[in-house]
Amino acid sequence: MAWMRLTGQLAGLDAQDAVDNFVGDGSWIFPVPRETMSAHLQAVWNYLPPVYSGRVILFRVQALPLTYPCDPEMGWGTLAAGGVEIKTIAGAHHNCLREPHVAALAAALNSSLVRAEATGNDLLSA
Repeated sequence: MAWMRLTGQLAGLDAQDAVDNFVGDGSWIFPVPRETMSAHLQAVWNYLPPVYSGRVILFRVQALPLTYPCDPEMGWGTLAAGGVEIKTIAGAHHNCLREPHVAALAAALNSSLVRAEATGNDLLSA
């Protein structure tokens, strides 16, 4: 949801409209859970993350849905003053934490951490 706000896909919607946008017709949701969802969406909506002064490594899957935004940095480019390094891993969102893809993700994470430790750089992974 945060990336949708960052990329402007929910521009002009208030939190209640965002709930409907997120779940479709939300009339089936009881009032208390619906109010909780609305409060959570409003918190996401109002949060403006500060710019990180360093470089970000973005681990993203190879198979993205057709409806995914075209921004290869997935909104992180405006938040990382030091730039975004993109590491593409095999698989899709729903299976990247399962074998055989999780092994490739683990190797890429380990490699990045070793490099950051060796160079003394801070590392923020997304």
